[in-house]
Amino acid sequence: MLYKELLRHLENVQRKKVPFAPIYYIYGVDAYLRLSALRQIEKVAVEEEFSSMNLANFTTDNTVQEIFDSLTQLPFFGDYRVVSVTLPYNADKKTDPGEKTESAKKFNNAFFDYLNRYVKEINPSTIFVIVSDEESVKGKYDEIIYVECAKLDVTSLNIEIGKLLEEEPACQMDQDAINNLIERTLSDMTRISNEIPKLKAYTNGAKITIRDVKELVTEEAEYAVYEISNAVAAKNADQALTILNNMLEHGVKPMTILGILYNAYRKMFHVSLHPNDDSPEFLKAIGAASSNSLFYVKKSIKDYSQVRLKKCVDTIHEAQSKVLAGDIEESHVLDEVIVKLLTI
Repeated sequence: MLYKELLRHLENVQRKKVPFAPIYYIYGVDAYLRLSALRQIEKVAVEEEFSSMNLANFTTDNTVQEIFDSLTQLPFFGDYRVVSVTLPYNADKKTDPGEKTESAKKFNNAFFDYLNRYVKEINPSTIFVIVSDEESVKGKYDEIIYVECAKLDVTSLNIEIGKLLEEEPACQMDQDAINNLIERTLSDMTRISNEIPKLKAYTNGAKITIRDVKELVTEEAEYAVYEISNAVAAKNADQALTILNNMLEHGVKPMTILGILYNAYRKMFHVSLHPNDDSPEFLKAIGAASSNSLFYVKKSIKDYSQVRLKKCVDTIHEAQSKVLAGDIEESHVLDEVIVKLLTI
């Protein structure tokens, strides 16, 4: 089921129309929705006054034995306990080097060995919630309800944004501003949940307008490029290529990405040279709408020297020229650029 179908399922649970599932497996690309799905299950299953005793959250900092021992415990003054575990992300995708990846794989292997035994002797007073970014076990267990946290439709996005706006300090937002926020973030609730508090702080209680959104919220493609620059700074090739491939899968053309990458590094270079200059003339010269729009620029340059930034700008510009001259195919240029940036 999708996230919004989980909400309907939980409504039916509250109305006693259907029971809780003994196990929920929450997965998908949107981290905000994964956490929100877990919190909704906890909210329906456990009364707030007993939450400290009937909620247990585990990670890879715990042993697999500790997690499954917790599943056998009885609830305190309530019908259910909720036990959740967040599995190591991308354990099979080698986004982390060496020992950490092997550790994640070992944890997952041990975890699913225990799970195979647990599904044969489920504790009916425990609701077990497994949170992951992968769907690797989807359909393998009849006892599990699988909840996919994919990007929401527009109606659901408006509902979730409305909830965020109602949180203190409460604030109103024009519908065209909401629409523009959705467009700029490509419907990513994780990003939206991070942007709304910034917008609230910026407007200081006033209604959020489309002008505020355009001034503060970086468009997703540009945001992704700054994430690439952070990965390059950390010499994390896998992360840089993962973000890059995600942009390509969303239909962003290689030359468009290259152009955004060039503009981003150019801004980073010039801001590194003039860190305190927010004059209208300087902002216009580097193509920045306002000083507020330089948030990700200033955040990214901290791991770069001016010399390295200049070399990155020159490398990207050279690649653009090669494509235009026909010296390299557009489909191959991005991989070559990322490799060169990582070696600078």
